[in-house]
Amino acid sequence: MAQAAPRGGAVPHADMTEQVLLGAILLEEDQAWSEGVDAIVRPADFFTPEHRATYSMMLALHRRGEAVTVPTVIAEMARQRVIDRVDELTGGAETYLVACVGIDWMFSARGCSAWARQIAEYSARRTAITNATAQASSALDLTQRIGPSVPIYERDEYRGAVV
Repeated sequence: MAQAAPRGGAVPHADMTEQVLLGAILLEEDQAWSEGVDAIVRPADFFTPEHRATYSMMLALHRRGEAVTVPTVIAEMARQRVIDRVDELTGGAETYLVACVGIDWMFSARGCSAWARQIAEYSARRTAITNATAQASSALDLTQRIGPSVPIYERDEYRGAVV
């Protein structure tokens, strides 16, 4: 299910895990919400744009106390004007949502909080990679100062020190 980050630059993500979680919510939303999925994973944690948009719609419905079903998610996508983008990314929002539900090996939403934790973990790893990359780029830019503005030999704590 999880996709390890191969050497060479791919960031950690689990496309199938994201899709399975969405399918689990559509199949058994009460089970998913009772496991605290909404407290574990945020829309921004999803790597795939269509999964991010879909989960965002599901959360909006859940927070309003409405049922999370294929038709209600489609209606929410239309209401929030994201359905065209999801259609473009997936070849059809309704077909995409039905595919999420129809994953062969998923029979129950029990344990879906583990899928949510994996999605959140991979999101944290992507954030760490992004931050480390930015820091490394900054450190390699010799036109920018990253250390103290006063050279070490001119600092008060080093004046008069015997070398």
